[in-house]
Amino acid sequence: MDKGIIKTWLLEKKPGVYSVIVETYKEQALGLKPSFFLDWLSKELGVKASQISPTGVYAAIKRARKKPMDQGAKGKGKQSGKPGDFNTEIPESFNFK
Repeated sequence: MDKGIIKTWLLEKKPGVYSVIVETYKEQALGLKPSFFLDWLSKELGVKASQISPTGVYAAIKRARKKPMDQGAKGKGKQSGKPGDFNTEIPESFNFK
């Protein structure tokens, strides 16, 4: 992703910008402590550190660290998930009041 676009989105406070930042600078985001990454990012994009939300950065880093662990876990439950496994018939004695 282009620095100019990221900087524009950051200054406009677009939703999801911190996830985009962490994906773009993944090596630095996961390699540095969040506070050091915040300082590095402000210098990289040429913005004041006060214009970057520490909470947004920390949350995006946390999601990025959690992501590889969750990728294989989705969709694995006790139920088979086949449509024929569920009884969807309404009994005749059922009354709506």
